[in-house]
Amino acid sequence: MPDAPSHKTTIAVVDSNARHIAVLTEALDPFYRVMSFADSEDALDWLRTNRPSALLVDEDVQPLSGTSTIEALFRMPAARRPPVIGVAAERTSPFLDLARRRGAEATLVKPLHRAGLIRAVSDRINALVETSWDDYESTPRVALKAAAKLFAELQARFDGAEEPIPFDLVNEAGAALIKAVKFDRVGDVLYGLRFHDNYPFVHCLRVAALLAKFGMEMKLGSEDLATLTAGGLLHDIGKLAIPYPVLNKPGGLSYEDTQLMKSHVARAAQILNRSTDLPRGVRMVVEQHHEKLDGTGYPRGLFGKQVNDLARMAAIADIFCALTDRRPYKAAMTAKEAVTVMQDMGFAIDVRLLGTFTPILVDPSLGSGHID
Repeated sequence: MPDAPSHKTTIAVVDSNARHIAVLTEALDPFYRVMSFADSEDALDWLRTNRPSALLVDEDVQPLSGTSTIEALFRMPAARRPPVIGVAAERTSPFLDLARRRGAEATLVKPLHRAGLIRAVSDRINALVETSWDDYESTPRVALKAAAKLFAELQARFDGAEEPIPFDLVNEAGAALIKAVKFDRVGDVLYGLRFHDNYPFVHCLRVAALLAKFGMEMKLGSEDLATLTAGGLLHDIGKLAIPYPVLNKPGGLSYEDTQLMKSHVARAAQILNRSTDLPRGVRMVVEQHHEKLDGTGYPRGLFGKQVNDLARMAAIADIFCALTDRRPYKAAMTAKEAVTVMQDMGFAIDVRLLGTFTPILVDPSLGSGHID
């Protein structure tokens, strides 16, 4: 099976049941590049020279059984072995117990539900990426890990926890990011996000990094800079509540999908309302980053001076990052292409601020992470 180039992350499936492979491929293919193997020996041979971001192994694979395949995988050097997900028909399967004891990162029970499957795969990808941060220099490593810790806590709020936003973690992540910008290490932060599979996390951190840089270029005071950066970190947290298949849906969104996506502003506001210590400016950035100066934005259709200055800056960084984000269904625009699109938006965004923002993008300290 040829290893064709793709901007999608590669997931491998080892399963001798053709129908099950088809089900898995249909669920995963819109978001990942799926390499499927009906023969476990072929899979092990391929793995000698390839490392997918996650590997699903079914207990009934042939000719080597799932158990033998797991044993072979865990004889591989740790640096070469991908994250392993064991799959079985029964929760009490001895195969799953063996997989867990050998070190499999996750186990799943058939029939597989699409949302649970995608989340298990996504979590394995992210764990692998986050482990790689341990090798980074202190400043970008601290910024990345502080942001990841914040988003793990934020996800818990959308998964059912009723606690307020942990604003101490927001401040910690924001301060670490501002430090990375000041010490010209923000490019390392952006580079560390390249293969992370949590889109709201990646997007918010990219936006916050560029806003910290933008705020320094605008010579904002320390309080406004902290507020702007915190607003960037939180501006799209409502998308943590949007189902992965909608958030990453290839092609055009239906009317219902579009309304669900737009609801992320209100969902974020609901979470923010639990917090009494959240600065007003942060709330304004979150609530207004999709407003347009010509009144065509949402959710309130604000016009001109009704849009907060920090929110105007956030809107510019948000649009730029949305255009240059790498997505499962599209390659990223270059910075130059994205700026051209934004210049064609006319007075929907603040033209003066866009003129200040654009030169930031050629700063060598950003590396290539802002456009890859």
